[in-house]
Amino acid sequence: MAEAMGKIDSITMYGEGNTAKLAEEIGKNGSQLIKGLEDTDFLGYAQSAFEEYKDLVQNEVIFIRKQRDKIVSNVLRGDT
Repeated sequence: MAEAMGKIDSITMYGEGNTAKLAEEIGKNGSQLIKGLEDTDFLGYAQSAFEEYKDLVQNEVIFIRKQRDKIVSNVLRGDT
């Protein structure tokens, strides 16, 4: 949010108290954004998906190693 605000060249305010109102709104919107991200637990979903993918890959590696061991065993016994 600070990066976006840094790109604003100027803000023209009319009337009294608008500066305080603007600052209040920016703070409130930022807080709502952070709360929304916390409520959706995006990081939790991402970590959960990673764990599932990691388990899948590990299972595939185990399967491939077992297949390799069977082939090596068959070759050493002379079976083709």
